[in-house]
Amino acid sequence: MVAARGGFVRSLIIALLLAGTAYAADRKSSADVLNRGQEISTAIAAVTSTAISPLLGVCLLGIYDFARTPPEARASLPFYSRPHFWIPIGILLLLIFFKDSIGGSVPLLKKPLDAIEVLVINKAALVLIAFPAMFHQVSKLTGMRDITELIQPVAYAASPDLLERAGHWGTAAVVLAAGTFITLLVWIVGHAADVLALLSPVPFVDLFVKASRAVVMLTVAGCAVLSPMLGLIASCIVIGVCALLFWLAVRVLILGWVFGLDLLFWRREVPVNGAVQAFTAGKIQGMPRLTLGKLTRDPNGILEFRYRRFGFMQRVRLEDASAYEGGRGILFPCVLLKDAAQFRLLPRYRGSEDGVKDVLGMGGVRDLGLAKLVSKPVSSARS
Repeated sequence: MVAARGGFVRSLIIALLLAGTAYAADRKSSADVLNRGQEISTAIAAVTSTAISPLLGVCLLGIYDFARTPPEARASLPFYSRPHFWIPIGILLLLIFFKDSIGGSVPLLKKPLDAIEVLVINKAALVLIAFPAMFHQVSKLTGMRDITELIQPVAYAASPDLLERAGHWGTAAVVLAAGTFITLLVWIVGHAADVLALLSPVPFVDLFVKASRAVVMLTVAGCAVLSPMLGLIASCIVIGVCALLFWLAVRVLILGWVFGLDLLFWRREVPVNGAVQAFTAGKIQGMPRLTLGKLTRDPNGILEFRYRRFGFMQRVRLEDASAYEGGRGILFPCVLLKDAAQFRLLPRYRGSEDGVKDVLGMGGVRDLGLAKLVSKPVSSARS
């Protein structure tokens, strides 16, 4: 896992260096290279900050661009810098804030709205807001007016300035790939904050988590306003941290998708085939946190967890099933071992904890309420 993360960081650095080097190579004078370097730094900071929280980031970026642009030049601003875009987005952000603050006192009514935010609003913000904003930043660097310009080398194959055009399009393709890479990487990690908010049964914890994400986004944006170099440094720190957290964030993304669907289209399900879908709550016998799989009991009464890793089915033998307990949570049940949460069951099993206990052969079921459980692995002699 460490090697994979290191490779991810190296790939990111190489992509950024290729983008910056290829772009600066077109310039002849040192002054032009310096200006281009500042443009690249500003663009990276803009892409990073908007990817952290697309709705808030693009809204603030649009207001900033609109305020500093002379009235006679505002007609040329991109769509997200015009009032007809950022005013409705600002209203949506206020509604989300009221949901997270006032709605925190009624979590069972608020959670379906959290699920809609995770399943629909965040994905729509990525596709309809973050990616267009990123492409606009790239177009300012490369001079592209439309993404179709990337396929124009075929049309100009017989052009006398073919090499120059090919170099420009190649540079644009590298910069666009780097921008897409950064946007996806940072968005996936930033999206984890909304999933954590969805999972938390404690009122107002989600408000703190989202506020922390907003502080990071505002820090990057503020550094970029003060100095392009500061913005680049802050962006690289955020990108590096996101690269290290990427695989964990991907598992959080999957967890948010599955739990969001269950909460939004909730139906009670009693397991009847001997398998219960669950996520690991911590690192258990080498399994990564938040791994999706199925809990079963073998003929000898041993609890097993089956999951896929890189497409291959893995099976981990755990403790005797009678050593485990089921936990009745407010939003979803858990499987406990020695008072430590080992697995999170899907919301569809809420209300069916006794049926889960019978299928898996666990020792009992208890109420959890708002008790804070320590999600830590418990050593096992079995393998």
